[in-house]
Amino acid sequence: MSPAAILQDHHTFPTIRRLTYLEGSFFALMVATTESYALFYFTKNGLSPQHLASLATVPILFGAFAQMGLTYAARKIPLGISMLLAIVVQLIGISGILYSVLHPQSFNFLLLALIFYWVGGQTSAPAWMDWVSKLVKEDQFPHYIGRRNTIVTTIVLCGYVSASFLLKSKTSFIILFSVGFGARAISLMIQSYLVLKFHSAWQEISQHTSSEHSGQWKIGPAQKDHLEQNKEEESIWLRLMPRNRKAFYFKFFLICGLFRLACNISSPFFMPFMINELKLDTVAYVLLTAAPYIGRGLFLQNWSRVSRGIRPFWGIQICSYFIAVLPLLWVVSNQFFWLVVWQLVSGVFWGGMEMTMLLSVQNLYYGRSRLILSMQNAVLVVFTVLGSWVGAEMFSASKSYEQLFLTSGILRFIFAISMTILFMKTGMLSLRVWSGRVYLSSVLSLRPSLSNVGRIILAPRFMQKVARPSLKPVPKKLSKRRESKKDSTKSYQDLAN
Repeated sequence: MSPAAILQDHHTFPTIRRLTYLEGSFFALMVATTESYALFYFTKNGLSPQHLASLATVPILFGAFAQMGLTYAARKIPLGISMLLAIVVQLIGISGILYSVLHPQSFNFLLLALIFYWVGGQTSAPAWMDWVSKLVKEDQFPHYIGRRNTIVTTIVLCGYVSASFLLKSKTSFIILFSVGFGARAISLMIQSYLVLKFHSAWQEISQHTSSEHSGQWKIGPAQKDHLEQNKEEESIWLRLMPRNRKAFYFKFFLICGLFRLACNISSPFFMPFMINELKLDTVAYVLLTAAPYIGRGLFLQNWSRVSRGIRPFWGIQICSYFIAVLPLLWVVSNQFFWLVVWQLVSGVFWGGMEMTMLLSVQNLYYGRSRLILSMQNAVLVVFTVLGSWVGAEMFSASKSYEQLFLTSGILRFIFAISMTILFMKTGMLSLRVWSGRVYLSSVLSLRPSLSNVGRIILAPRFMQKVARPSLKPVPKKLSKRRESKKDSTKSYQDLAN
């Protein structure tokens, strides 16, 4: 019995998993205070449009290629060490941004600081994903990552909105970026502690498993059943996937990249459209840009909860069609109420797209997904930047926001249909009307969404009382009826799972 097979049942791991939520909270505070306002500050202080375009694209491109190259180069380095080194690089980038605010520097210095920020951030993400997969069992990972991302999204929303009412002078930006630097430093310290705890647990389990045959470490029936179940689920999953998975993922990533290009033809221009054309004041602008976070926070864990097995591919198809409609809706109505509604819908389905894209790789390559995730992210980032450049050229030629939105919406539909055609050739990955309706109704169910948020805000004991009231014993006859119903629906459940 290898150490990895029983590592997740170690007595210290529940504590480590809970502390990852705390680490994610400080990471979210950094995003809300630094990443969300860096370009806003330098634009407000006279940065030229050409320099702004460079800051918005070049660092992200560097991050994408570094993510793919460094992840491959560091594949023999322990996950925890490579992840911590990447966070240190990102922390250096944040310190450079803060120094540029305290003592104005040249454009090249600021560009270098943002490159460090994005290289560190994008390189640490795939390594963290493989590292945390050793802490969480595969069947529990969608619930775990959905809950953690909901916490991160909620804190980003609260921090972003709160900070917008405090930014009145240069001093307030200095405080804001200092908070971001401190939050990421605390995040690094917590993550270092977790890596050390993980390493010590691994060593302890290795010592026990080395003497497994002498009876010092025995495997219980529950662990044996769990391992057999994982083997069975893995074989079913492989039978449902295309035989040539490399070719499938190449086509899949390419179409997703083209879809992201179509999206970014219009995405960077919603902000100037709101400010220059709609003439929104600061409060209205902040409320409108914060609305997507509300949609994400409410339904993000629902996406993860229903996206097991092959179902992330269903979610990707559903999200692509809803996202394709969004720019067209901005042409239909510019009233503030409807814009808030469009933004809420945007948050729901963009959050779903990101979650299902992650799980489409993680469900198949669980615990060894960092190389594939880095390639996926690199492709998406490259096409995102290309889309921004195409949109800028189109806008400079037409000067029409509506034409840009219409073009983006039409191209989104074309690539969404192309994605559906690709999945139709792969049998079980294709989306049927009935399965899509059941899947979407499960995602958009508001009751579990509010319950998920409640588990984050309220104490666990209180939520247990609300979610699990005292139950009376079930009569034997009724119990037998329920068992017969379970047997009759077994084939459907096997298909859905």
